[in-house]
Amino acid sequence: MSEKMIRTLLIHTDGACVPNPGKGAWAFVCGNIEKSGKEVGQTTNNRMEMMAVLQAIKWAHSTNYNANMMIRTDSMIVVNGFKKLASGKWPKANKDLWKLIQMVNYGVKIERYETDTSEIHYK
Repeated sequence: MSEKMIRTLLIHTDGACVPNPGKGAWAFVCGNIEKSGKEVGQTTNNRMEMMAVLQAIKWAHSTNYNANMMIRTDSMIVVNGFKKLASGKWPKANKDLWKLIQMVNYGVKIERYETDTSEIHYK
């Protein structure tokens, strides 16, 4: 009897805005499998960080990739927002994006590393 191998889809996300608020962009990269991003008009840095995660999750679900999903982000706003959602609370700002993220999020674990990278795990 062989054990089923658990694969992990690793996706890096980032969002930025210059100045903040101002013109922004979001992006995600999944190894050599996929990369995507978009520039947008007036927005905030936090919204772009959240949009990168949202678009990465939506892309991963659309591929029907049968694996755990790990999203790496440098945004503590995103990490703390996921912690609030996991505890049944809603983040105060950007509720429209958090509602969209909650709709596509299936079981989340969050780990914070001592480096500058936070990781969000999906199963």
